[in-house]
Amino acid sequence: MNKITFVTSNKNKFLTLEGKLRGFGIHLEYADIDLIEPQLQTIQQVAEYKAKQALEIFKTPVLVNDSGLTISALNDFPGPYTKYISQTVGNAGILNLLKDKLDRTAYLEQTFCYADYTQIKCFSDKVPGRILMTENAGKHTNKWGTIWNVFAPGDTQIARSDMTDEEYFKLRSTIQIGSAWDDLIPFLTQLNNNPS
Repeated sequence: MNKITFVTSNKNKFLTLEGKLRGFGIHLEYADIDLIEPQLQTIQQVAEYKAKQALEIFKTPVLVNDSGLTISALNDFPGPYTKYISQTVGNAGILNLLKDKLDRTAYLEQTFCYADYTQIKCFSDKVPGRILMTENAGKHTNKWGTIWNVFAPGDTQIARSDMTDEEYFKLRSTIQIGSAWDDLIPFLTQLNNNPS
């Protein structure tokens, strides 16, 4: 495997992953395109669909990421519709839906899907937390999305957008359900060391 094309329109996702893969000998290329996001039931289904689509476009090993916010009081909405909700009603709309709700439990879910012509492999995890009462613009310069302004991971009252990556990943390692990162990196390293 000479390279993997990470297909995303979000440069910050690429920079985060590239930083995590640095030192493993994995060459990641950035492809800034918007893939079609189908209306499917789960974040993983969306990621798998996008991985197949990206493979057809680039005809080289690809990696995609799909992430979303699930809110318990809203029956796990918006989930796979997070990007659409962010672009339409935004955080103000989410906060409005929760204005009379006591339960503000939420999860940030993410799935990475790798695809080549022999396999599609996905890695997922969830980070529990809660939706804050108000939006915080935050000081993070490498945000994956505006949802970070209203989501506080774990038992904190601190928006993800107000945490450095180091603070977040340290907290995340103690609260996450599964670990997309911890499963993805060894998989990619093994592929890189044993190309077919």
